[in-house]
Amino acid sequence: MDEDTKNIIGKSLKLASQLLESKPSEQALLTEYQACQNDNSYSAQSYWTMAAIFIGISSALLGGFLYGLIQNTKLLRALLQEVIPNDALPQAWALCVIVTVVGGVVIAILYFLRRWLRRVAFLQQINFERMRDIERQLGMWKNWRVHGVANWKDGDFTNKIRHEDKDRLHCYSPPGYQNQNFWQHWRGTARYEQSSRSHYDSICFSLIFLWAFVVLSVCFLTLPRCIPLAASLILTFILAIGLAFLLTRLSRTERV
Repeated sequence: MDEDTKNIIGKSLKLASQLLESKPSEQALLTEYQACQNDNSYSAQSYWTMAAIFIGISSALLGGFLYGLIQNTKLLRALLQEVIPNDALPQAWALCVIVTVVGGVVIAILYFLRRWLRRVAFLQQINFERMRDIERQLGMWKNWRVHGVANWKDGDFTNKIRHEDKDRLHCYSPPGYQNQNFWQHWRGTARYEQSSRSHYDSICFSLIFLWAFVVLSVCFLTLPRCIPLAASLILTFILAIGLAFLLTRLSRTERV
């Protein structure tokens, strides 16, 4: 064997060794897969526990304030009068300051909770992408099933799924689905529902709207008015919806 042949064989073996070393083993992939899954579970549990506490506290504060306002007929009557009498001004102004401060803090907390969700969702999206990559290498389907059903629309997959993966998903047919489309079956059933973040958007929008409406209503009714009471309430309603929509829109997250 001449020297050139030996060099070629040596380089080939070295290259093959590098390729084998660079490719992770099945056990390493499964370990990484489990680490991504645990990280997603921990981050989601931590976030939703904290969010549930703050949402519960804000809802209790809002309910307590409305109950106290309804029960205090003298204060309610003073706020609803077209011209607030002089003896009711200190009480009304104190209520305006308290409601504005508390309402502003609660709205800020809800907004930053949603911004925090963006970070959690971002990390989860990275982990889910890596988990699907591992599933592609090992022939697993756990996350691909959910991802495929969520992105099935009008008889095909959305652009969130790459073309090479679409071919693989179209060919997927587990036992019992030989004569029907797996994705269409699950997407068309009543058990399917959009991501829970869409419901969380609605919950936060409602809470922000209610707090904004209460704060603006108290301020409009307490301050000297240049427009009638009905017009003030309509303007308050519009501003509260606009604020809630803006804050919800600015803190929206991508669904994975």
